[in-house]
Amino acid sequence: MVCTILTCSTALISCNDEDDIDAIFTGKTWYLGNFYTTNNWKDENSRNPYFSAEEKESAVQIINAEGKDRFFIQFANHTFTAKGLRNTFSGTWDVDGKKNTLTFIITDGSVPPQSGVLADRISRLFYEGVQETSFYIGSTIYLKLFPTAKTTYLQFGKNRKEK
Repeated sequence: MVCTILTCSTALISCNDEDDIDAIFTGKTWYLGNFYTTNNWKDENSRNPYFSAEEKESAVQIINAEGKDRFFIQFANHTFTAKGLRNTFSGTWDVDGKKNTLTFIITDGSVPPQSGVLADRISRLFYEGVQETSFYIGSTIYLKLFPTAKTTYLQFGKNRKEK
């Protein structure tokens, strides 16, 4: 009898298709890890670095250079604050855990400069990546933000070393 109840409970729990929004977003800070391209947004193995081989190492150094002081998003109760290289922006967010949709409305802050310099390009990609987010895949360990086309994404992690 007890075994039957446990089996039924486990089956019901595993059928939940909705993400735990509070565990992924509310009160959490996510740190940018890198940018990727993909042919299949739901396939963990379908990804390529966004930056060329020549730029990849420099891009990772720029992203991680100031530790936890830049390239992050802090989520509060339907508001967010994000910081790029030399800019901070904030606004509201809305999520649907069943459809994996996520939208940001930026209401305050500065837009990073447009230039060919790698650091400025990274900062601009971060800002635009947040601004253009339509979908997400996430857990309590990682968060991926996708635009409508789902061919590129920003990948975030929970931790980054202090500098």
